[in-house]
Amino acid sequence: MLVDMKRKKIKELLLKAAKGYSVNEVTVEYSEVNGEMKVTKRKEIQKEVPGDLKALQMLIESENMGSGGFANWSDEELDKEKERLLKQLKMGDENGKIASGSKGSCRAKKNSSPDEGN
Repeated sequence: MLVDMKRKKIKELLLKAAKGYSVNEVTVEYSEVNGEMKVTKRKEIQKEVPGDLKALQMLIESENMGSGGFANWSDEELDKEKERLLKQLKMGDENGKIASGSKGSCRAKKNSSPDEGN
């Protein structure tokens, strides 16, 4: 039971990282005024964390561990899975948050992996 709860939590976190999310960041500066520390500047920013392709890859792999992976799937099954995952990403999380970013920013260059020593 505990293992299932941990796996579910990991899956939720991977999905959040794959879709992207926003974070509120607060910066506070203090100065000494009349012998006391007082807040002199407070800045609040909302930052957008873009979706992470590695998290998406890990999520897909975790869902297909027991099924032998994609190598055994037909083209039709692969297309259905692709559509399912795209719908899941478009739906967003419980808050309706979908990662913001420019179209095409997820395209990978051929032979550009760090292992290949380019």
